[in-house]
Amino acid sequence: MIRNDVAHNYPRERRQSRSSGVDRVELLLSRPLNISDLIQRFNEQGHSIEIWHDGYNCYLHSKTWNPYILAKLRHKYAQNSHILVFNPNRFQNSFELDKKLEFFCDSKYYSRSKIIRIDLQVDLNVELKSVVYGLDVSFKRKVNQYISGVLTGINFGAGEEKVVVYDWGLKHLKKPNKVTRIEVRFRGRKLPVRYYYELCNLPSLIEEEAFKPFKNISLTSVQIKDNLKINSVNSAFRFGKLVTSLDLQGYSLTKKYLNQNKNYHRDYHHYLDINDEVVPLDLFLYESLIDYFGE
Repeated sequence: MIRNDVAHNYPRERRQSRSSGVDRVELLLSRPLNISDLIQRFNEQGHSIEIWHDGYNCYLHSKTWNPYILAKLRHKYAQNSHILVFNPNRFQNSFELDKKLEFFCDSKYYSRSKIIRIDLQVDLNVELKSVVYGLDVSFKRKVNQYISGVLTGINFGAGEEKVVVYDWGLKHLKKPNKVTRIEVRFRGRKLPVRYYYELCNLPSLIEEEAFKPFKNISLTSVQIKDNLKINSVNSAFRFGKLVTSLDLQGYSLTKKYLNQNKNYHRDYHHYLDINDEVVPLDLFLYESLIDYFGE
């Protein structure tokens, strides 16, 4: 259950270890890469190259060159351009990232290249089940993710903005841990910035409230009221249904599930104490971005 411990379970040392920030960027380069020169540079530094196809796209990267940057050599956006895919959070700061990108092409090309996807994330030192219990997301569309009957994550939304909440350990370490990632993925018209050189403007956009990446997400304190009086069989049935749904899928999905007949507030909401706690996801992200890009 999400209570006041959520904000306190996000200590400063985790913020400084890149547990918030830009998780993924896809960059549509303003001109194609010189593949032969790129492979030669990799070979000169003793790095092996992997090139593979997945039916339509062609990819190039080196597993021995960390943090690695993936190059899409053919894709649906443009046949004669290339896309670089990278995780800024894997680099110590933006200066280190720029140095890596310069290995692929001159800065005058990548800096003015278009961003086609940005993922922003915050990690919380709270297990997934506890986060989901009090999670409230405004998007209607959702998809649960399960492994062997255990909830591993939830996707909300579709199209140009998606919210993904998942057990970070299960995805990256193949075992559960007490770190939950809340991630927002932007494309198209929802992108906060359009070009790579604008990426460093993210902290100021958040500070000025021109951009609120987590505006559709709330972490609330959800508790069953004390001393409830349940006077009928129907009331007992509804109460049991509410408690079971909360335990299985949390507050946000319970509201959607129990409101199929537009009766959630009439028949269920009065059993709960809801406190909209301020868990400052935007602030956590802002602090990490300031550290990453420099003030």
